[in-house]
Amino acid sequence: VATPLEEQLSSSAAAGAPSAATAAARPASAASGTLPGLGAVSVALEDVLDVRRCADPSLPLGSALWLNLRNDPLGLYLVADSSDAADAWVDCVLLAAYIVRTRGEDSLADALAPS
Repeated sequence: VATPLEEQLSSSAAAGAPSAATAAARPASAASGTLPGLGAVSVALEDVLDVRRCADPSLPLGSALWLNLRNDPLGLYLVADSSDAADAWVDCVLLAAYIVRTRGEDSLADALAPS
């Protein structure tokens, strides 16, 4: 016999979406590119070691990604509006960080400049 919590978890997992109780317990989404009360988020691309999609119930609703940073063992969590946007951010940050590490910031600027 399943407990009410187990039933709630299994039904929300089966539905593929968080339950209303889980959604209510999550923090509100921050404005794009900002943390409440902290302003814009800035990360040096040379400090990015890895970027991965993640699922953490303590994060706001959306598709989360985690940046593994050289100077911060806890990394940085970001939340995108959709799964497609999160995938695009992962690809973009990984590629940009690779270019900066291997060829320098000038090469990235050249690659992003309109031709």
